[in-house]
Amino acid sequence: MRRGQRHTKESHKKLSESHKGQIPWNKGKACGPRSDKVRHKISESMKGIVHLSENEGYQTLVVWEHELEDEEKLMGRLYEVVEGWT
Repeated sequence: MRRGQRHTKESHKKLSESHKGQIPWNKGKACGPRSDKVRHKISESMKGIVHLSENEGYQTLVVWEHELEDEEKLMGRLYEVVEGWT
């Protein structure tokens, strides 16, 4: 099938028939509200990240918890980033 051309009614029917009985790729996947366990897991993975909104004139800088332990290294990194933004 060339780009921009439509399938004929016959070919559309053949394709439809050939896909009958196939199991959808998303059958059984969870799509509803997240469980408390999943929400807690996501929350734990996001802890220690500082997000500043670019809409408010900020650019995003990600800081992980282990980076907070070495203050000199963190301050050096902050100065490098701030100088790059100006």
